[in-house]
Formats: sequence, structure tokens, C-alpha cells
Amino acid sequence: LDYSMTCVSKPTSTTTISSAETTTNTLETITVYADSYRTAGTKTTLEPEDAPMSYSRIDGKTLDYRQVVSLNGALRYEPGVTPESRGTFTIFDEFRIRGFTTIQNGYYDGVRLPYDGAWNLYPQIDAYATEAVEVVKGSASSLYGFGSPGGMVNQVSKTPQATPSHQVRLRGGSQNLMEIGLDSTGALSDDLNYRLVALGRQKDGQMQTTEEERVMVNPSLEWQATDALNVLASVYYQDDPKATPSVPLPAIGTVYDASYGKLDSDAFAGDNWVNYEREVLMPTLTLNWDVADNVTFKQVSRYPDADALQKNIYNRGLVQDYAPDYPNGDALLVRDAYITDEEMSNYSTDNQLAFEFGTGQLSHNVLFGVDYQNTDSKVTYQDAGSIDPATFTEFTPILDLSNPDYNLVDPDALPLDTYVQNDDITVKQIGYYLQDEVKFNDLTVVAGVRFDDFESKNYQTKASSGAVYEQGEVVNEADETSGRLARR
Repeated sequence: LDYSMTCVSKPTSTTTISSAETTTNTLETITVYADSYRTAGTKTTLEPEDAPMSYSRIDGKTLDYRQVVSLNGALRYEPGVTPESRGTFTIFDEFRIRGFTTIQNGYYDGVRLPYDGAWNLYPQIDAYATEAVEVVKGSASSLYGFGSPGGMVNQVSKTPQATPSHQVRLRGGSQNLMEIGLDSTGALSDDLNYRLVALGRQKDGQMQTTEEERVMVNPSLEWQATDALNVLASVYYQDDPKATPSVPLPAIGTVYDASYGKLDSDAFAGDNWVNYEREVLMPTLTLNWDVADNVTFKQVSRYPDADALQKNIYNRGLVQDYAPDYPNGDALLVRDAYITDEEMSNYSTDNQLAFEFGTGQLSHNVLFGVDYQNTDSKVTYQDAGSIDPATFTEFTPILDLSNPDYNLVDPDALPLDTYVQNDDITVKQIGYYLQDEVKFNDLTVVAGVRFDDFESKNYQTKASSGAVYEQGEVVNEADETSGRLARR
């Protein structure tokens, strides 16, 4: 349960209607977008209802009404999308679009969020800093390159507005939820607008002993440098000192009855030692330039830098799986403690040049673009191991699910050098895309093609009890062409 109070200050207008004015007029709704507005579905101004693909937009008012606090929460009512496949898991958003699991193709203002393709460090944009959520169902590779065939999700950031608006949000509720949010925007001068979005939140997790904490600050400035050039600079900073990684429970005791019955919904397979902490800094610069009549250029450049430390435990099965006759074996969970220490830096840019031309009946909107990503990631993985099957020597303490003790792990006693792996990963991708959006009377046709050059390198070192036994570089390269032809 959430109990929230929102204080909003914004300009209002009052219209007085006399008693004689009884005629009701139905007015057409007109939606006005900024010159920089381009949708995730086509990277153009083509609105969702006119697009020849399954594309939808969840606006900010809807997010506010639902009191959405995560991307998963925003997608709960979206057809074709199954969010929260791991409901207690909070370190990033995982969902399925048209049956395909999607965790690696999240986008923020149309640019892919960085990911090294292997580990657990992944920026997670808070819903309070999100103006809208765009969902494209079906392949979007002709514009974005590799991704899930089920579709993609893009979070649109809150941007500065000239009209003053100030909001303070206070929320409290179950699981000891306490939150304060600030959203303030307005004009600093005739050509300079600001916005400041900030949030502090803490609460208990669903599972016993788990906690969640977040501090987020997102300042931005929009400068109308000339009539033709608009510059938007923003910084997104987020610190998550506490979050809950995935610690799966066994089927016996959850789906099936165990000797002790079934576990409660707050059951935990981990320990007080388990935690995930992350810090993300993402400066972004966006340029929108009206080059000439019906010719526009947009560039987004982003420089994310992030680090994360995960202390977690694998579920290695029940003791009865190793020794079927062991007493209370269906309640004793074999576990394996591990740490992932990660850091990642990234440079991302998307450059779009659009030409509009044609007559009243036939028009073209031709889009040419180049996007580029360069990600450097360094990871240290340390694993303590679980048990010696022959002697049942515990490297990581076994948990009695029927009477759990969540203070069994002694960090100083964990043999985290049982297995150590170091990864030094670089990922580079450059893509060139061309799209023509053709309108002929009521017919809309979108045709696009894209070529990608992708390279991933991972220099990996593996060691056991301090002794290196394997090292070398793994290289993955791909040159692929994607296309799309759609009509409405």
C-alpha cells in the first residue's frame, strides 16, 4: 500500500460561463510536440496511431496516476508485454515482449543503455525521472541494430519547460516505504529553461532481511541558442546503496509441498550479507538543428560511467538431491556465495539527418543516421563454492528453510578464492541506417535498411586458489544488414 501526497504549483486559468450559455461544444484535441520530438518507432515525428507497426506510448499522466516506481510497473497493463518475471528482483528491469525475454535492449531517449553483454551492471532509469515510456513490438533492428525480436522499450526523460511547474512528492506505505521527490522546471531567461528532478527512497524488500535504497538527481538545461539551434544538456546521477539481486528458491517448498509445508511469500534463500550496490553517472548532450527548410539534424551524445558490487548466493539445490536419505534433506538448501565487482564506461552517440519533401498527396520523410557505441567493462568474479559432495564440508553455509538463520555467512571466513575470474571487455558497434517514410493520401509506407559492424573482445583470466590456469582473448565479430518494409 502506498500513501502519497503531491504538492503542485503551476499557472492556472479560470473561465466563467453564464447560465445562458448552455450549449456544449466538442473540441478537437490537439497534441503539440517540441521540434525535437521523434518517436522510438520510426525516429521521426510519425505518431503512434499513424505508424505501420505495433507501437504505443505510455504518457507521464498515466505513469503518475498509477504511481509507477519502475519500468516493470509501467509495463503492467501493456498488451503483449509480461513484466516482473522475477518480482523480488530489483537490480534491473526484466520483462518479456511477445514471449521474448528482454533485459539487454533498454533505451533512454532513443539511445541504447550500455551493457557488456555478460555480467550484472546495467543502468536502471528511475520512473520518477521518466516523462513517457515507448514500446515497440516486433523487430526494430532496421533502426537500432541487434536486439530482442520481441521488441524494445524506450524511456523518455523529463526535459525543461518554459512554463513554471513545481512538485514535491511525499510517499509512505507498507514495507516501511519512505520517499521524497522533487520536480521543478521553469525559465531562467528568454532562451534558457531548467529542470531539476530529484528523489530519495528507502523501503524493505519483499524477502526477509532485504532492503532497497536510492538517491537520484537529474538536472537539465535547455538553451535556445538561435532560432534554428536548440541545445539540451542533462546529467543523470543515481546511487543505489542497497538493492536485491536474484536469489532463487527451490520448487520444493514453493511450487510443491515440502515436509514442513510451503514457504511464505517473504521467504529468502540468501543472507544478511547479500546485497547489490550501484552508482551511475550519465551526462548527455542533445543538439537539434533546423539546417534549412524541411531539413533537420539531431545528435545525442552520452558518456555513462558506472560501477556495481554484488554479494550474492547461488541456489545449488537441496541436500536430498545429493543424499536422498539425509535427514530433513528437503529443507536444507545447498548454497554458493559469490561476488561480482564491476566497473563500466561508455560513449554513445546517434546522429540523424532528416529531409522532408513532396506534394499534398505524396510526401517523403527521408532519414539517414549513424550511431556508435564503445563500452569498456572490467569485472572481477569470486566464488566460494558450495559443498564437498563426498564429505558435506560446507564452503558456503547450508540454509535450513524450515527454520532459517540469515546470519550464517561470515565474510572473513568465505573462501572466495576458490574460483576467481577476471574479464576485461570492450564492445564496439557502429550502425548506418536509411529510412523513407512515404505518405500517399491515406497510405503510409515505411521502408528502411541498416548495416551494422559489431565487435566484442574479452580478455579473460581464470584462477583457482590463487593459481592462474587459463587466460586468453575471446573475440566476437559480426557484420549484418537488417531491413523493414511496413505499410498502413
